[in-house]
Amino acid sequence: LSNAALDAQTRDVQTLDTQEAKNVNFEDFFVDKALRVELYNCGDAAAQLPYDVIVVVVNTDRYGGGGMVLDYCTVTADNAHSNVVFVHEFGHTFGYLADEYIGSVSYNDIYPAGIEPLEPNITRETNRERLKWGALLTPEVPVPTPHDAENAANLVGAFEGGGYVKHGIFRPQLRCWMGSLDPKQGLCVVCQAAVTRMINYYAD
Repeated sequence: LSNAALDAQTRDVQTLDTQEAKNVNFEDFFVDKALRVELYNCGDAAAQLPYDVIVVVVNTDRYGGGGMVLDYCTVTADNAHSNVVFVHEFGHTFGYLADEYIGSVSYNDIYPAGIEPLEPNITRETNRERLKWGALLTPEVPVPTPHDAENAANLVGAFEGGGYVKHGIFRPQLRCWMGSLDPKQGLCVVCQAAVTRMINYYAD
């Protein structure tokens, strides 16, 4: 684990001893790929300068990462999917984006029935007039949007499945790095817009 802090007074780069970066663990929340780090030392180092996000890169080729909303994210350095995982976890941390994949995880009841998720890229809403991303919808796209709709991969609609559950939660596009590891995909237009809003918020 490598962590460097820039001394605001001397402008010298200070590197934390690896021994000081304690409690780096996989299997956070009982999920094999979830990577968590205790940030006591990292936070102290980062506090020497203003920062918006802490990114912890762990020197292993194991697949994994983690994102704590508006706090920090982790990613491994040498896995084949590390670049995509970084964007995914950074999306959680910086953009407050939800996971769009479906899967059995220990926190798959995080979105109670009848409650609209706060995250900008998933919804329980099926009325196109009230969709969070209504301004980005493909004209005339059906809502909900069938997965086998014509040209589905290029549509912005409301595809069922997201937030770890198969039914009752909808995502804006069929594929996105918040739910897919496809290196050619990237973030969907709704996630891109959410990240842009956060950049503008910090930049203004």
